Amino acid sequence: MSRVMVLALSEASPELVQQFCDAGVMPNLSRLMKQGLSGHTRYSIPYLLTPQMWATILTGRRAGSHGVFDYWQRQDGGKFLEVHGSDVKGPKLWDVLASNDLPSGWVNVPMTYPPPMIPGFALSGQDAPGAHPSISHPRELFQELTSSLGRYHHKDIFPGGQDKATYGELLPHETVWQKSLLEKLVYRDDWRFLFAYNSGSAFAQHYFWKDMEEKGSVTEKVAEKTFAAADVLIGSLMNALEPTDTLFVISECGAGPIKAGVRLQNWLEQNGFLARTEGCKGPSATARLLTSIRTNAQRYLPRSLFYYANAMPFKQWVLRRIAHDHIDWSRTRAYHRGKGEGNIYINLAGREQHGIVRPEEYEPLRDELITALRKLTDPETGESAVIDVHRREALFGDQGVEMAPDLVIEWRDARYMPAETLSADQEIFSERVREFMTWPTSGSHRPEGLFVAAGPNIRPGKLEKPVELVDLAPTWLHALGCPVPASMNGSPRVDLFQQVQSPAADPAELIAQT
Repeated sequence: MSRVMVLALSEASPELVQQFCDAGVMPNLSRLMKQGLSGHTRYSIPYLLTPQMWATILTGRRAGSHGVFDYWQRQDGGKFLEVHGSDVKGPKLWDVLASNDLPSGWVNVPMTYPPPMIPGFALSGQDAPGAHPSISHPRELFQELTSSLGRYHHKDIFPGGQDKATYGELLPHETVWQKSLLEKLVYRDDWRFLFAYNSGSAFAQHYFWKDMEEKGSVTEKVAEKTFAAADVLIGSLMNALEPTDTLFVISECGAGPIKAGVRLQNWLEQNGFLARTEGCKGPSATARLLTSIRTNAQRYLPRSLFYYANAMPFKQWVLRRIAHDHIDWSRTRAYHRGKGEGNIYINLAGREQHGIVRPEEYEPLRDELITALRKLTDPETGESAVIDVHRREALFGDQGVEMAPDLVIEWRDARYMPAETLSADQEIFSERVREFMTWPTSGSHRPEGLFVAAGPNIRPGKLEKPVELVDLAPTWLHALGCPVPASMNGSPRVDLFQQVQSPAADPAELIAQT
């Protein structure tokens, strides 16, 4: 009985992985690449956001169909709410597997909260509020794991409020902990498809990319140690699999160095699209207080209480209050919101809570924004930081995009990201410090991720054409011999597999082919 296992090393850069393989840091993955097939994944939309990419992976459908566009997504009336797996529309991969009588296991995968009630098991990923029995299916699995492993590590790997050097030591240790977790789960007999996600690679690249170039720094080796720990995890999984099993190691996107953070709200204000309240001299006292409370809560609150703190409606109110600080909606035509990599919303009358842009002004305003944003220039290089600005329907289609940003910025070489911190500084370009962080981000996303596959039916060699994220779920179904439902937009990449002859083939034809 063949099985399929997928391990996602979040946002792992193929170039960095190859560098570590060549240096002997990742011998297990290097061996897997030599035995099997290696290449890239690719997300063709220049909007590399975790929830959107993972909703695409989990459904085999594009964003206009699954309906997820950002971490914090605009709802009717202009309110923004944090997205969870329950916001993903339509059947998911685990539903298709269950309909084919195939049990599956899901470990820490984004957009899986609440956990699916399926044959098999599930432990929800980062969209869950925190460690709690409610993130587990069956519910008793949580107790079983904590009894043997101790406290369940769920959001421990998130950096908010932590000291940089201490956090750098935490990343590889958390990967070691996940290895212990997966060693408990991989030997269960209630799965034919197992999907595990490790976020250490993503955080190591985001927060320590520049450190790799700072020789002698105490954090120079954080990324290397984190990827080395991931390689040990890969080796453990390889040892657990049967000869008939197939293993995929992927990342949803890649990574590379960031050039600068961009204060989009400041740019919108300086160009007359957004207005702040009179006398605004930076963040309000309320916003500063709420930010301080949030930062200290992330640093000092016991991990056992994270679930309750994150599940409270108060958190949603705090984040909305900070994000909308000092905005004068009566004079604001467009704004940036969410954690998007370049999303612009129109303050449209009849749609937004305080909308002022009349419907007939909507398209002319988008044209005006597109023209202005294309001229957004990095003062250090003198060149435009923006390749293009896309209307939402051009990226996601005409249907199902009501909650999508009205415009999406495509940054040059993906080397820019919006800044998230509140600041009285009116400079547009700066170091990118994420909200609740104490040091700058130095890595950003890239469209091409890692793809490695090995198994009895996988052809060895190099993959010439990247595997689109929308094609991953259909490909895994194909590997399990399952039909691909018509609801999926993607198609199986049959070129990854060996050409298997039908048992009914003419023997003479086989001899001739040989």
